[in-house]
Amino acid sequence: MSISFVIAAIVAAIGSAPARPLDHPPVKQAHCFKSPRACGFPAPSTTGVPKGVALKPSGSIQVTDAGSVVSGVEVTGTIEILADDVTIEDSRVTQDTTCGSTEPCGNYAIGIGPELTGIKIEHVETRSAPGQTCEQDVRNTGSQVSIVGAYMHACDGNVYAAGPTRLKDSYGKAKIAIATDHIENVYFNETRFTAIHDTLLNPVGQTAVIFGNSGGGTDVRNCSNHLTVVNSLLAGGGYTLYPCAHSEEPGSSTLDVEGNHFARCASKEGYEPNGGQHPCVGGPDSSGYYANSGAYGIATDYFPGPGATWRGNGWDDDLAK
Repeated sequence: MSISFVIAAIVAAIGSAPARPLDHPPVKQAHCFKSPRACGFPAPSTTGVPKGVALKPSGSIQVTDAGSVVSGVEVTGTIEILADDVTIEDSRVTQDTTCGSTEPCGNYAIGIGPELTGIKIEHVETRSAPGQTCEQDVRNTGSQVSIVGAYMHACDGNVYAAGPTRLKDSYGKAKIAIATDHIENVYFNETRFTAIHDTLLNPVGQTAVIFGNSGGGTDVRNCSNHLTVVNSLLAGGGYTLYPCAHSEEPGSSTLDVEGNHFARCASKEGYEPNGGQHPCVGGPDSSGYYANSGAYGIATDYFPGPGATWRGNGWDDDLAK
């Protein structure tokens, strides 16, 4: 099955906008899901703290001075950012709080307060202490944030974005350690989210890899989400991309999806009539989690038209468009 067939409505809008200059050229090598690093996609071994950086042990850090740089620390606890122009770099955060195993509680490894500008998180690894659970690796409650070269595997979800957020050259994998959690690598609501040359994987099979909400989950008329995903390796979720949930019309929303690899399993496509999912008959394998990237498909809740561009994407196993 071709990507063009799976989301024909978006493909119908191709050509409505000029080609976007990409920060990285599209990867032309197939079968990258098995080994993202071999294709030049971000991987655990190429993200997070750079090799050779010595880390100084630290407890939890709260940053309240504008322009602060936190560098080269091994944090056991959390980092909370409450000032403009703060940079967290070349560091590892092992969060030691917990939601338990049943109910989400909004905790995180790195938290960012609202209405801040110039926040940078660069070459940072986030993880959890053994037995501890958390909701998001990075929780942005309404600020301007750039995340580059991150290795995010602490929490059920990787990024919560209530303000404009840019993720680049990063690796994130979702999981479900909290039974009733809403699982997505990225959650954003009525803002702009940009993913450039990332590896984002969600083996759980619910919600999405990237989930754009509207109205905080309350139905609204117009979508105001702006989603850009370019030259990334994506797999899993209920739908891999879910740009405009809980909205009836496109409103001011935009969608730009270009040069990405969508991974699918190699075995025959199955169907579960009770849930509507399309699993792989042989289960997840070295090519992907589900037969159509996500358990239900590649994309839902999007609006084709002048604000939508879908170009140069392909299946990871054979590069078919």
